[in-house]
Amino acid sequence: MNLKPRNPPGLKSSDIDLLDLGQRRGFKPNPDIPPEGADTEYFNKGGVEIGLQWTHTSRQLRSVVLKWEPSQPNE
Repeated sequence: MNLKPRNPPGLKSSDIDLLDLGQRRGFKPNPDIPPEGADTEYFNKGGVEIGLQWTHTSRQLRSVVLKWEPSQPNE
């Protein structure tokens, strides 16, 4: 599931308690996203991978990605 904030985005990285998102699994900068680049942080909480993408300088939320594997039906 990919979520985008409203326009204009109002949520900044300082508004989030990252400890609530579980263990940090990675960080990926992307300087090619205009106008200032973006950084994505990856977390894992309860089997759900959470990706938060922030603008590099202003630290405004660009997107949230939630990824999980569906449960397998009983056979």
